[in-house]
Amino acid sequence: MIGLQYSIHRPSPYIDRHRDDLLPDWQGSVSSLMVILQTCPVPLDEITPATELQKRRLRRRSLTFLKAIAGCLQKAGYGAEGFDPRTGKPFYSRSGSLTLDDVAVVQAVLGYPLVNQGGCHLIQHPVWGCEVFPSVLVSDAPPEVLSAIVQAHFLQNS
Repeated sequence: MIGLQYSIHRPSPYIDRHRDDLLPDWQGSVSSLMVILQTCPVPLDEITPATELQKRRLRRRSLTFLKAIAGCLQKAGYGAEGFDPRTGKPFYSRSGSLTLDDVAVVQAVLGYPLVNQGGCHLIQHPVWGCEVFPSVLVSDAPPEVLSAIVQAHFLQNS
């Protein structure tokens, strides 16, 4: 995938603290968190037909990518859950009392500044500016296992 960055981390304190509220049926602990950032061909700091079209396209791309990674992790015997960037709800699990704010997760783990845009926050990427679309996956796999799966199954085909 062109215009994609990812990073793998230990879960943010928010996810650790609110895991049961985000994923009420999750067994065990969340051991790793993957942040995926995609470039967008238009700045997302304005609401226009072009930005809405690009957000839908990038969301579909995120869902496809996250579901594929989660499937590989599940086949390897690990729990994995991706979150819909639009709704903050998990793909496979029952929704809890909280939804995941992927922008807040990116800010917490990467430290990127946020831009307030009409009550909505956008990531200010150091290179891409506001032309970035985030998504998040969590797993009970150790970070090195998640990294190996991503590298072996996806990045070689990008």
